[in-house]
Amino acid sequence: SLSLSLSLHCPLPVSLQPAKLSSRSHQMGVDGHPSSAPPSEGQQWQRIFGALVEMLRRRQQQIETLAGDRNLLQEYVHLQHDRWASKAHLLESQISQARKEEEMRRRVEEAKLGLMISLRQLESSCYKELAEEANNDLQDFHECVETLNCENLALKEKLEEGKSEETDTGVRGPSDLVATKNRKEEENVSSGLLELRKWKQAYKKLSSRKEAEVSALLAEKDFVWHQFKKMETDYTGIVKSNQVELEQANEALEKLQTTIEKLQSSAADKDEMIDKLKAENSRAELELRSHKAEAQTSNEKIKKLHLDMEKLLSSVKEKDGIIAKLQSELAKHEVNMRRCINKKSSTPNVSSLRTKAGHQRTPARRHQGMPLSQSSCMPNDSSGSRTADMVLRQSSKRQSVAPISMLDSPKLLTSRFKVPKLKIPSPAPV
Repeated sequence: SLSLSLSLHCPLPVSLQPAKLSSRSHQMGVDGHPSSAPPSEGQQWQRIFGALVEMLRRRQQQIETLAGDRNLLQEYVHLQHDRWASKAHLLESQISQARKEEEMRRRVEEAKLGLMISLRQLESSCYKELAEEANNDLQDFHECVETLNCENLALKEKLEEGKSEETDTGVRGPSDLVATKNRKEEENVSSGLLELRKWKQAYKKLSSRKEAEVSALLAEKDFVWHQFKKMETDYTGIVKSNQVELEQANEALEKLQTTIEKLQSSAADKDEMIDKLKAENSRAELELRSHKAEAQTSNEKIKKLHLDMEKLLSSVKEKDGIIAKLQSELAKHEVNMRRCINKKSSTPNVSSLRTKAGHQRTPARRHQGMPLSQSSCMPNDSSGSRTADMVLRQSSKRQSVAPISMLDSPKLLTSRFKVPKLKIPSPAPV
């Protein structure tokens, strides 16, 4: 059933078609009419062998194509893996660089804010010290003014007492004493007035100086306040710009995160594809192994067929030897028959000759029958020698046609025929 299915499904190769034609010509009779004999065993084996060779060639082509596809898939997977790895490294370097830049910006902003805060603290401490000194100067000035007022009040009281005493002495004592006293009092008053004037001038100088200092402090305070407001506006602008930059950086980070997620998803998809390709690769390897096993089995079958072919060739040679022996025996038999016919004095009947010729024709047609080694002479009959010669000639012609057709029949395979070796490709390294 296997040989029939292979012979039906797989056509014979071109190299074996002439042998097929020769076998068909062998099946044709001598007169050109097709013989009704079934195909021989050699033809069936030839068909099976051709089908196996064609099947092995097709399997070899399939294995070669599968190996080439496997190599192409491996190269494609390696290229894609290298490309994805380079993209991942580039994106990681970009992300690390962006993070470093963001960290540097944050540190610079923190340093700027610390400097501004420290400067403001220094300015506020300076302003506090100046205000404390101004308050101390004001307190000293108030104390001086209070002391001057107290001294003025004391001098006024002394003047009033001196005036009252003058009035009393003018009534009671002489005029000389009064004059001297008045002079002394006037001198005291003039000296007191001079001191008052000096104190007033000093007070005016101190007040003008303090007012100038206070005005200068106020001007400095206004200038510092203006600078503080300006710095505050600059700081608010810097903070707003930093906030805008932070928002932009956050947006860029979000975009980077989205791109990273997309890349991760694509990498996961690619990993799945790689796994699928690896699975397909493993399947292809399994198929290659199965094909190799089938090729080995087919090689073993080919070896067995080769052995069978050698056996068939040996059997064909033996049959050719048997045919040659039969031909030699037939020739000897014809010679003996002619001698016997010449020795006969009376001819046998035509009917008996025909029956004997028919009996002799059957072993000549059967090329695998028993050898005709026994030589017997024909009995004497009353018929003429001409009819016997005609019958013997016809029988000899028929007997000579059969062995010639057997000798001229084409052999199944020559002795020089060699089984073609199949090139099994070595498995590609994974």
